[in-house]
This record gives sequence, C-alpha cells and structure tokens, in this order.
Amino acid sequence: MTDFYTFRLLKAREQYQCEACRSPIPPGTIYAQVSGAFEKGFWHAKFHADCHAAWGDFVEALGCDHSELGDYLADELEVMSPSVARNALNVVRSTYPDVVARLEATLHKRNDHK
Repeated sequence: MTDFYTFRLLKAREQYQCEACRSPIPPGTIYAQVSGAFEKGFWHAKFHADCHAAWGDFVEALGCDHSELGDYLADELEVMSPSVARNALNVVRSTYPDVVARLEATLHKRNDHK
C-alpha cells in the first residue's frame, strides 16, 4: 500500500470533536479534515483549523517530530512533565492564543475530574 495524506478545509454541518484539543467543533465552523494511509493502516481526523495550523509550532517547541507527537495533543500534554507542557503552550500562545486557551481548558477539566 502506498502511504498518502489528504487535507481539506470544510464547514461543519454538525458538531465534531477536535482531535488535538478535544474541544467541540461547532456547526458552521471551518475545520480541517485530514486522512491518509500509513504503515498499512488508514486514518482520518478532524481538527479546528487553527489547531491543525499550530501543530508544527508545537512539534518545534517540544523538540520532537510529527510521528512522536501523536494526534491527540491534549493527551500528549497531559502526560508530559508540567514544565515541558507549560513551556510548549507559552511558546505557541502568542501565535495561536485560541488553541492554547482550548488546550488549557481541556487540561483544567481533566485535572478537576481526577
């Protein structure tokens, strides 16, 4: 099987969940739909458009590559050391403040339920 990757910007007809920040993507919002095949498996995901755009900045801030970061950014930040996660959020905050706000809200909710 040949590996491939597709990317499209679409308008949400219904509510979805962003794979990066785990927050809702409300109807009417422009979102990124990505899909592909990698290592003999198919995958697809939906992201807030700005969460998808911020991905490269998070990869750079964390000093890793795309394959190490996984799809669920909120999940990855939750298991990192707090100082590393805080630093990554602070690096990206000025360019993508809404992304950081959604990620912090998701992480805060999870910490409240522990």
